[in-house]
Amino acid sequence: MKKFKVVSFIPQPLEAQKPWLFKHVDTDSIDFSVAEQGLSEEQVCELVSDCNLIIASPVMPYLNHKILESAEKLERVQFASVGYDKVDIAAADNLGIPVANNAGLNAVTVAEHAMMMILVLQRKAVLMHNQVMQRIWPDVTPGDMWEFRGRTLGILGLGAIGSELAKISRGFGARILYNKRNRLSMEEEKKLGVEYRPFSNLLEESDILSLHVPLNEETKHIIDYNEIATMKDGAILINTARKDVINEEAAAQALRKGKLYGVGIDVPKTSEDRSEELKSLFEGYNTIITSHTASASGQIMARFTDRLSQFVLRSVNGEPPLYPVNKARQSNPKVGPKKSLEEKRQIEKDLMNAGLDKDSISKFYKNDGRSRVRS
Repeated sequence: MKKFKVVSFIPQPLEAQKPWLFKHVDTDSIDFSVAEQGLSEEQVCELVSDCNLIIASPVMPYLNHKILESAEKLERVQFASVGYDKVDIAAADNLGIPVANNAGLNAVTVAEHAMMMILVLQRKAVLMHNQVMQRIWPDVTPGDMWEFRGRTLGILGLGAIGSELAKISRGFGARILYNKRNRLSMEEEKKLGVEYRPFSNLLEESDILSLHVPLNEETKHIIDYNEIATMKDGAILINTARKDVINEEAAAQALRKGKLYGVGIDVPKTSEDRSEELKSLFEGYNTIITSHTASASGQIMARFTDRLSQFVLRSVNGEPPLYPVNKARQSNPKVGPKKSLEEKRQIEKDLMNAGLDKDSISKFYKNDGRSRVRS
């Protein structure tokens, strides 16, 4: 029997990935390998030439048209991350290769990280801490700091993370505005306690603007000099999405001139050069810079490993991905025997343990797994 070939680009040793991979999959049915770091385009083409499933990650080489075309047996690209900017979506569509992400995996963790940044920046806590440690007593007037209650939070990108941030913020008594590609229904807006605004109005009305959009051609530098100029004087800007969603030089300039009150950035993994760049831009101002740790938590690892094993199982069984991000659909899916009620309940239990909510699971079954499940 020919084995289903899986290539993982997660930067962990093979032995570290095996336990979660084989949690739900028969070890005899899988040919599993882990890509080395720093591979050239030609090496990646050779590695994936006969694989059935690519497990993608944010730190892998870009899956361009040439690489995808070389993978003649590829049935799916499954991202371990929420972000999926490491693949040419148009090429995947053209070649009929489904691409899926890990939507909602880090929603709570990143939302809490963004909230931490908001609260700390409103009180200038990091700035004052650094000054006190340098034996400088900060001269701060009561009107120079803010309460979150009654303030207007603008959320750009109301997916799983943005929705979690809205839920948290509602408990503080903040007014919550949002903008996303597809507006929610009035019923959904009321339930979440949010108000829709066109992009320009969101910028103009927000005291705090938090970004939760994927990085693509449309969102690169979506917050630049012109956009910051239209924001409220003294606004706070939070970016826990991707580095290039904002123009950091524009944000730093606005901070120095007093246009922005504070800036919070969760950057990609820090290198020495990157640290120096950020230091030159933001040192001495009301900022929080974290090293891509917004999605890090003890709880998230349990969800991460269990979800990925479920994703691999679905791919092996020819079942549609839970979170497709492109238009391509798996052709000729394998149709297995109809599952019993007991089997469905066990699957639902596994999915719940992996972090999916009941609404997402019920929507998936309602649509027979053929339409996107939104979390």
